Amino acid sequence: MAMESKLPETSSTQPAHHNLALKEKIINLKQKIYDNTNKIKNKIDNETKKLLEDFIYMLDEITTLMIFRAFINMK
Repeated sequence: MAMESKLPETSSTQPAHHNLALKEKIINLKQKIYDNTNKIKNKIDNETKKLLEDFIYMLDEITTLMIFRAFINMK
């Protein structure tokens, strides 16, 4: 009694609606990856923007202090 080997299903042996559902799942998964990538990118951009704003503020404070000290030393 020979055992029939069960071959994995291929697109040619799967029903058309099954292939369409798989394609839809792949498209949806790609969209989720794209959306999540953009969310991460935006979050990084916002954090970087905040860090730059803080850095510019500190530079402004340092510059003000340096000008103040220079003014005091001129007297």
